[in-house]
Amino acid sequence: MSNAPNLKILDFLKSHYQMTVSVVLNGESWSANCFYVFDENDISLVFLSDKETKHAQGFLNNSLVSGTIADLTENISEIKGVQFL
Repeated sequence: MSNAPNLKILDFLKSHYQMTVSVVLNGESWSANCFYVFDENDISLVFLSDKETKHAQGFLNNSLVSGTIADLTENISEIKGVQFL
């Protein structure tokens, strides 16, 4: 099994700019939409957020973060996206 990144997923991440991140803070779930840039060298998503927001507090206090990146479509058969943890 290869650890090489999937090129189809990398292309998807490069062609989008908005994600939803979800965290848990003090037993409560918080989600936020964020703009991101894809860092191809580190294969990472980079975004900015105020440290006082609930979602930022969540990932500063708990490294378990999940999220989604998806196409906008009205046709259910055309839905494409990425989920991450």
